Amino acid sequence: MTRQSRSALLRDTLEITGFLAMVAGGVMTVFMILALPSLLTSPADHRVAQHMHPVVIASR
Repeated sequence: MTRQSRSALLRDTLEITGFLAMVAGGVMTVFMILALPSLLTSPADHRVAQHMHPVVIASR
């Protein structure tokens, strides 16, 4: 493997890694924006509603 092809391969690898990181960051940002309203309203209520105990459900 020549020095030139090795540096090209490294550059391509870094470029792909950077692109994947950018995509992951974008997806994470979208999820954070979607999750923000429920986090701002009341995290405790949201958490209780999410993990409702079977006994609590039965008593209602």
